[in-house]
Amino acid sequence: MLRRLRRRLRHPIPEIVVVACLAAYVEVGLRRWTLPELSRRLHVRMDLSSDAGPVPEQIVLPSGAKGSIRAVDRVLTRWPWGDTCLRRALLLGHRLSWLDPTLRIGVRRAGDGRIGAHAWLEIGGHSIDPEAAEFVAFGAA
Repeated sequence: MLRRLRRRLRHPIPEIVVVACLAAYVEVGLRRWTLPELSRRLHVRMDLSSDAGPVPEQIVLPSGAKGSIRAVDRVLTRWPWGDTCLRRALLLGHRLSWLDPTLRIGVRRAGDGRIGAHAWLEIGGHSIDPEAAEFVAFGAA
């Protein structure tokens, strides 16, 4: 029994536990700091000035990124404060920081005149969120 416990402790912390703790940090940060400050603390580059839109081609992420994406999805679908695009982009941006992602925020006007906002990540100019193409980034607005 003790041998099994030691073996478990030598393994890295499961990604889902890391993401859950990080989600709590993001939740506090959204209430305590400005978005640029929280983004800086998470080491996620934020671009609100560039007018370059995402490249329309689909990006192929390295296999190491898929575990982080699945963990973020699992945590946020059960997150009591909601699964928003901003929370998702901040969490993924931190977990995928080795790919140098950029946090983008954009707006769109719906057919009924209402304005919607969306946050997404871009890696190498390619959006990893298919909904991003429907929005105009703040720098271009």
